[in-house]
Amino acid sequence: SSAANSVFAQHIHYGSTQSTAMLWAASVVANFFMAGLFSKSLPLPAFDIEWAYMIVFAVVSLIASWLFVSGTKLIDAGTAGILGLSEIVFGVLFGILLFHERPNIIALVGMAVIILAAALPYAKQMKSEKVL
Repeated sequence: SSAANSVFAQHIHYGSTQSTAMLWAASVVANFFMAGLFSKSLPLPAFDIEWAYMIVFAVVSLIASWLFVSGTKLIDAGTAGILGLSEIVFGVLFGILLFHERPNIIALVGMAVIILAAALPYAKQMKSEKVL
């Protein structure tokens, strides 16, 4: 889904706001379709604190989506896809910093592979500029 979003955002010839609205509309339609397909009932809105958290999450998520689409329009889709994987790296780092988790060797190797993959496109350019 993330990879598809980055490619679609790159190739949709609208502005960032219109592209974000289209991607969000598609996700809403897909979620309603999936709920119907799997016979899941939709929760009824109530005046609980959980709904306030959901509204805050939706607003923050929409802002993040808009920033992602805006950034994707500035770089190529392949680079955006690799950089999108940095979410995993930051997730592990936040787990370490905020919850004092200890990542296993597989998580650390995965983080290293993602960071290396993100750096590779720039290594050739930096080498040609004699930075490395």
